[in-house]
Amino acid sequence: MSDYQAFRFTYARIDDAGVARLGYAFDDVLVFEEIIDFGGLFRSLNLVEKIAQEKALRLLHLIAGVSYYKAYIPKALIYEGEDGLSSEEVVFLKTVYRHGLGEFAYRNELSLKGRLNFKSIHLPKTQEPSSQNRSLNKNKAYVPVGGGKDSVVTLELMKKEMQSMEPEGEVVAFVVNPHPPMTRCIEVAEVESQYVKRRLDPLLFELNEQGAYNGHIPITAVNSAIAIVSAIRQGVTEIVFSNERSANEANLVVDGEGVNHQYSKSFEFEKALASYIEKNIVTDLRYYSALRPLSEFAIAQLFLKESKYDEVFTSCNKAFRINPSKRYDHWCGDCDKCRFVYLIMAPHTTPQRLRAIFGRDLLEDVNQLQGFKALAGLEGEHKPWDCVGEYEESWVSFQLLKQSPEWKDSLVLKSLAHLLEDESEVSNVVRSLVDLDDSHLLPASLLRRIKGVEKQVEHG
Repeated sequence: MSDYQAFRFTYARIDDAGVARLGYAFDDVLVFEEIIDFGGLFRSLNLVEKIAQEKALRLLHLIAGVSYYKAYIPKALIYEGEDGLSSEEVVFLKTVYRHGLGEFAYRNELSLKGRLNFKSIHLPKTQEPSSQNRSLNKNKAYVPVGGGKDSVVTLELMKKEMQSMEPEGEVVAFVVNPHPPMTRCIEVAEVESQYVKRRLDPLLFELNEQGAYNGHIPITAVNSAIAIVSAIRQGVTEIVFSNERSANEANLVVDGEGVNHQYSKSFEFEKALASYIEKNIVTDLRYYSALRPLSEFAIAQLFLKESKYDEVFTSCNKAFRINPSKRYDHWCGDCDKCRFVYLIMAPHTTPQRLRAIFGRDLLEDVNQLQGFKALAGLEGEHKPWDCVGEYEESWVSFQLLKQSPEWKDSLVLKSLAHLLEDESEVSNVVRSLVDLDDSHLLPASLLRRIKGVEKQVEHG
């Protein structure tokens, strides 16, 4: 802990060139400025759109502050801006910070109880117009691309969905701080792109080196807020993420409350943010996840239906490290994310194809045995701290591999044989993983398309 009394949200502004500056401070001592470059704007904004942009920038300012707040977590968070914070906004922000920093607090042995007290300093209010509408690019959807299998599946789904519209819609790959796996996937997808650059204040990294708290933040929440600002600037009608139902599962439960590494990918967060956009920013911008009804198990099968992305995609987090000197170009082949993606793909393809993708056969590496056990809940106190699926998805993948002539003799499979003897529920688990979940915000036409592709996956 520290002696700082408050974390301050001091200013947020954006210039005509699309460069936003977000100001933060701990008391009057430590001062930060984050810079987000949205790129040029190819159309003028009317008054309604300018005000919507300011409201979206306000939300971005508030959510992006989590990156700095975590350094010292003082009890008070003070917003210094127009209107102050409504009671509903305070509830929303406290929820995002509490759950979004749940893993951070647990792993740093901290408690957020008695903290996260959002307060306001009111500044003059801007008069809002009542007659103008946004100038929308009809049927234009942002698909945030992270370079992994999920966003690739969404890109292909949305390309077909937008082509079926009248007039025909457009898919735009949206990227914050592009890395090679992202740009390579976009090139293969042959869609337009919108790149945004986010620059954290270097002082934050200096403080981390000096011992300030550090750890996981709800990065999807931050990127979502960035996408909202950009969508308003570009007249985009939909922001379509690639978060699946597996993201809803907590890694562990502490004092009766789930701690979820993927909180800002969960349906709980998706619903809350979609509601916030409609009530507080603009009513004609949809925010949802195209893959929400699907499990990771089903998505892996859909990805494997074609091979054009095999050489360009990666889900390994080491390919996206902030420090370029520590960044991998592709899969590291020895982390929880690599193990999970390898495992759920393996039952539905050949060892040769996966070796070509990953550069090695992870199921022949007994040094990774403990990591594989943790994915399936066979060992360890909780699910690994990464964007991995449910225990059942890993467990049933092992069971299916046991039945495969190509995989059953893998060293990892042989080592786990005594833990995988009960096969009675395999068919039921497979069916539960490929059946669509009813909790989602999908438009009716896209849901029909999802129901169509769901028929392509194996039901056990």
